[in-house]
Amino acid sequence: MVGVVPVTTSLTLGGSMELRLDMQQGNYIVAYSYPYELKQAAQANDRQKFNEILAQADHDEATATDYLTQLRLFLYIRTFAGVGFDYSVVAFKIGVFGQLDLDFQFEWLNCDYLDSWKYSMAGPLSTSMYQEMFGADLNFSGSTGIKFLFKFLFVSYEKIFCSVGFQFGGPVGEWETIEDIWADNKTISGKPVARVAMSNGQVMYAVDVGAQMEQRDYVDAAEQEWLGGQPSIELFSLDEDQGVTDMLQSGAYSYPTPYCPTTAR
Repeated sequence: MVGVVPVTTSLTLGGSMELRLDMQQGNYIVAYSYPYELKQAAQANDRQKFNEILAQADHDEATATDYLTQLRLFLYIRTFAGVGFDYSVVAFKIGVFGQLDLDFQFEWLNCDYLDSWKYSMAGPLSTSMYQEMFGADLNFSGSTGIKFLFKFLFVSYEKIFCSVGFQFGGPVGEWETIEDIWADNKTISGKPVARVAMSNGQVMYAVDVGAQMEQRDYVDAAEQEWLGGQPSIELFSLDEDQGVTDMLQSGAYSYPTPYCPTTAR
């Protein structure tokens, strides 16, 4: 307190860190001829010339594994100075507040299989031979102003009378290139591919071809029959008619609607 006037101040610091390790299929071209000419066109980022040379060169398309490491740091500062009081369940104060947010994201892309005769099919041509790339997205934001806060138990009311804020920053290094390469490699033959890591360590790729109508053209290809009473050593092991096969329904397919005969057996 300052005299009879209650004064309250607060300072809050916080942050979080997130680390992600990811992998996906990378698509590349292996050139067996014209390596010097292709390298020059790639370094000049001349896509037209590169494609013309590649059309004459002996080459194959292949796949390998790209590894992406992502690190995100988020830090924040919250300050307040004014008159009033602030306890855990009740508060009544008005004053000046300030806040600062720091959001830093870093990415490392590793494509160890690339070299002077292997060219990535994803991203810019100028980086098609890069084995390692680094980029970051750095953002700073904050604001300051005057606010009023009232709180009693679970009821609270906050009013900001005036405030001014700022925000600046953006990508640095090869951030945008890494994002483009990672997005391009998620498509194989123009179809989105999702990577799924299994519990046994294996990696599966699921292709999302969108909504499609189920086709059962095979139903009309030949007469279909749904048979019952097939020999079994478990379910019908005590059946005296073992080995007798009766047709329950014709024109059926693999997943028919359950059919109940009029006579139960």
